[in-house]
Amino acid sequence: MTALEGKGPYESRFRVVCPDGAVRHVSSRGQVVFNGEGKPARAFGTLQDVTDQVQAEEALRKSAFLLSRAGKMAHLGAWEMDIPGGVVRFSEEWRNIFGVSEESLGFEALKPLVHPDDLPAVMAAMGAARAGEADYDLEHRVVNRLTGELRHVRSYGELVRDHAGLPVKMLGATQDVTEIKETERALRASEETLQALIDANPESLFMMKPDGTGLAANETVARRLGTTVAEMMGRNVYELVPPDVAEKRIKTTEEAVRSGQMVFYTDSRGGYELEHYVVPLKNHSGEVDRVAVFSFDVTERNRDQRLIAESLKEKEALLKEVHHRVKNNLQVVVSMLNLQRRREKEPSIVQALMESQQRVRAMALIHDRLYRSENMAEIDMRSYARSLVNDLCQGFSGMAGNVRVTVDAEPVSLPIESAIPCGLIINELVSNVFKYAFTGAAAEEPEVIVELKRRGADRVLVKIQDNGRGLPDTVKIGSMESGGLGLYLVSLFVKQLGGAVEARTENGAVFEIEFPVTEGRPDGSTGRTAG
Repeated sequence: MTALEGKGPYESRFRVVCPDGAVRHVSSRGQVVFNGEGKPARAFGTLQDVTDQVQAEEALRKSAFLLSRAGKMAHLGAWEMDIPGGVVRFSEEWRNIFGVSEESLGFEALKPLVHPDDLPAVMAAMGAARAGEADYDLEHRVVNRLTGELRHVRSYGELVRDHAGLPVKMLGATQDVTEIKETERALRASEETLQALIDANPESLFMMKPDGTGLAANETVARRLGTTVAEMMGRNVYELVPPDVAEKRIKTTEEAVRSGQMVFYTDSRGGYELEHYVVPLKNHSGEVDRVAVFSFDVTERNRDQRLIAESLKEKEALLKEVHHRVKNNLQVVVSMLNLQRRREKEPSIVQALMESQQRVRAMALIHDRLYRSENMAEIDMRSYARSLVNDLCQGFSGMAGNVRVTVDAEPVSLPIESAIPCGLIINELVSNVFKYAFTGAAAEEPEVIVELKRRGADRVLVKIQDNGRGLPDTVKIGSMESGGLGLYLVSLFVKQLGGAVEARTENGAVFEIEFPVTEGRPDGSTGRTAG
C-alpha cells in the first residue's frame, strides 16, 4: 500500500503454495511507476525463492538456543573483551555466574567481582595474555554480586590481533567449577577415610602395578617388610624381600595377571608363616592394570587346628566381602541417607532423601544379583524387576497400599552396563506412579502394570502403565522444569542405553522405553549381538 501511495519501492516476504502442495517462502521487491497525473500506471519487480535462507535462519536460531542451553547445563559463560575500549561483553550464563544484569561492563568494573585474595593473580594472568605472552587460563574465586555467594570459576581467554598484529580483542569463556571443587574435596576426604580403614586392618594389604610398583599399602605390610608406607609408594616392592621370595611372588603375580584370576600361595619369612591372595583388578577396558595382595599371618593357626578353622572362616568372610564390595558400599550409603532422613523435619527434604535411598537400593540390588549369580556378566531382569517393584511397594506402603501391582516380565538378561540404567528407569517411573498417578480423583481400582519384554533378538521393551489421572499437557521428559527430577533422570538413562522413550495418556499414563542390547542376549544366552 505504501508503494501505491508513492512512498517508494516495496519489499515483503510471504509464503506460497506450489501446485504440488509444497510451501515455499518468497521475497518480493518492486517499484510502482506513476503517470503524469500521479496515478499508478504499472509496476515492475522481482520475486525470489528464499526458502533456503529462511530455513537457514531458523536453523541458526535453533543452534543459538541449543548453545545457550548447553552453556547453562555446563555452567559455562562466554565473554568478549574490546581491548582498545576496555569494555567486556558477556553471555547470559556468564551474567548468572557473576550475578550481574548488564550485558557489558568496563574492565575496571569487573575487579570487585573477583575475590580480593585472587585479584593479583587474575591481573597478572590477564596482563600476560594481553601482552601475548600466554593464553589466559586461570582458576580463581569470584563473588556473585547478586547473592554474595563465593564461587570457584575457571576462565579461559585467547588474544585476537588485527592485520597489523596489534591486539584488538580477547575471546574467552568462564566455567563455574564450584561443584567440581566440592566433589574434589569430598573425594580427598573419602580417600583419607579409605586409607584410615586400610590402616585399621591388622593384616597386610597393599596394591601394586603388575610390574610390582607400589600404589597403596597399610601400616601392617610396611612393618612386616621393615619399611614405611611412604617408602613403598612408587617403589618396586620386590626389592624389599629376599631374592628367592621375590622370585616366587613375581611368578604368582604374573600368573594372576595372565589368567585374570585370584592366585593363592604361601611362604615364610622373618618368623612369619604367611598366606597370600593375589587379586587382579581390571580397568574399564578389561585389562589388568592393578593387583591387590592380601597377606595373612597364619603362624599360630599352623600350631593349633582350632585356630586353623577360625582363620578359614575369616578368610571366607574376607573373600565374600571382596566380591560384595560394591553392594555393601551402596548399603552404607542407604543407611547414611536413612539416618539423615530421620533427623529431617522438612517434608520435601525427607521425600528427596527417601527417593535417593530408593535409587541407591535399585543399584545395590543389581550388584547383589550379579554377585549371587553364577553368570557374573549378566543380570536376570525378570527376577530383578520383581524384587525391585516389591521393594518400591514396601517403600511407598502409605501410597501404594491399595494399588494392584502386576509385573509381566519375560526371561530377559542384560549386562550390568544396561541393567543399572534399566533398573533405575523402572525405579523412577514406578515411584512416580505411587506419588502422583492416583492423587485427586483416584481410580476405583488403582493399578500399575510393569512389562519387560523382548523385541526381536537384540532389543528390549520396558512399559509402565497405570490407570490414574494421566500426564499433564505440560510435562516434558527431558526438562527438569516441567518434568521434574525423576523424568529428567529417565531421559538421561534412556540416552545412556541408546534407546527411545514415548510417553502418552491412554486411560492413565503410559511410558514405553525401547533400547538395544549390545552385550549378551535378552533370552539369557551368552554372546555378542548386533545392537
